[in-house]
Amino acid sequence: MSFTHRIPPNELAGYSQIADFNIFIQGELQKPNPVKSFGGSLLIREKIFTAPIEFPSNDASGLRFVNCFFKEDVLFFNSVWDVNLSFNQCFFDKRLTLNGNKTKFNSELNFVEVAVGIQFLVIQGEYSDCKWTFNENTTVNISGGTFQKLNIGYWGGGNMKSVWINFEKVVGDIKVTGAKTKIEELHFSHHSPNSSIAIEDINVNCLSIYRYRNIDGLRIWNLKSMKMDGLPTELSIAESYLGKAEFYSVDFGSFAKVNIVNSHLADCSFVNVRWSVTIGSFKGRRIYREDEDIKVESMIKRIEHPSPVYDAEAEQFKVDEKVLAYYRNQRETYRQIKYALSKQGDVVNEQKFHSLEMRAHDRSITFEKDPGTKLIIGFSHVFSDFGLSMLRPFIGLVIIHWLMFAILIMLFNYHNLSFSIAQASNSAFESAFAEYFRLMNPLRRNEKEFVGYSTIIDIAMRVWASYMIYNFVRATRRFIK
Repeated sequence: MSFTHRIPPNELAGYSQIADFNIFIQGELQKPNPVKSFGGSLLIREKIFTAPIEFPSNDASGLRFVNCFFKEDVLFFNSVWDVNLSFNQCFFDKRLTLNGNKTKFNSELNFVEVAVGIQFLVIQGEYSDCKWTFNENTTVNISGGTFQKLNIGYWGGGNMKSVWINFEKVVGDIKVTGAKTKIEELHFSHHSPNSSIAIEDINVNCLSIYRYRNIDGLRIWNLKSMKMDGLPTELSIAESYLGKAEFYSVDFGSFAKVNIVNSHLADCSFVNVRWSVTIGSFKGRRIYREDEDIKVESMIKRIEHPSPVYDAEAEQFKVDEKVLAYYRNQRETYRQIKYALSKQGDVVNEQKFHSLEMRAHDRSITFEKDPGTKLIIGFSHVFSDFGLSMLRPFIGLVIIHWLMFAILIMLFNYHNLSFSIAQASNSAFESAFAEYFRLMNPLRRNEKEFVGYSTIIDIAMRVWASYMIYNFVRATRRFIK
């Protein structure tokens, strides 16, 4: 349906319908006193252009279209503009395309609150200063062009269906910005020399970075997730080199899904970032996935969100080679983020990602192939949460030490103590209580009471107490370098 249906019937008579664009423009330029806007551009307002348009070159007078409707395709092909061109609150029913290796804008090209029905497409051209804002769920696709400056969202926000930028043939400084800017899907990929992108203060449902190589600058600041019916919020980085990318005030935790896979993150800077609880290793919804990828994602869900009843099939998934490969990728992501945070001195999050890395490593190996590593990681997780918990080693020390102390009493009649309700006394309990805590000290002197097999219990007590005390101290000192 044409955007012209939105014109109120009582205002439609005020619009002029233009069939031949070139004749109309020439007639306007030849008027003795043409209407001009601020800046000296020829003002064209409330027109309906009914035929396809190929904009010619222009070096005479700038043009400013206000509240105009274009019912067919509009094309700039090998056009050269030395004057300003701007579209304000205009509507394009079909495609708006900038193409041609000779297309060149030596002055400003502005789209102010413009709506495009099918697609706004930039393929080629050279552009000096561009300030663009699109509404009505416009699709923006930039696959080529050299920009001195390009700012999407400059004019107070916008509402876009998607913004796709393929940097393979794009050069220049690009900024996507605006506190009121709403983009359902923002996707950029590949790289070219002398190109950079800054994403600042926007609302997005899905941010996808795929096979992108950051050489000259990537800056993401105050990114906000935007909820939409039926579409979970998502942030994904796949097969990309982010180099020295900068993340400021990004709330990864506000996205329902965060996926990072096969990407270089070790040199990134993270400032005032809130992390997601779990970072997956899938490519994300905007990247083509084979049936095998979808199958692995289903298997991971079964493993990480187990059924209340025993699921034999899910247990088999845990040793599937594709699942193990998934967790190896996840471990690598956590390792790189941990390393980047360590370089910044972020001790708190560094420890957090060390814990996540170890959990992923545990899931990436099997007991059959790596029993020793599996046991060590399992013990560290259960009894210390990899150095994050003070409570776990304390509880582990108290309970396991009590069990070994009980074995001494029951099997070796240690200090003539015994478990008996009938013969219980305060003095006996006090003596047992004191011995329990004395034996907890791994540095105590050798006891003559320990002979024969009881020596094994003595050694086990010392080793266990040392291990738990180490984990307790590690947890208390994890904020100290």
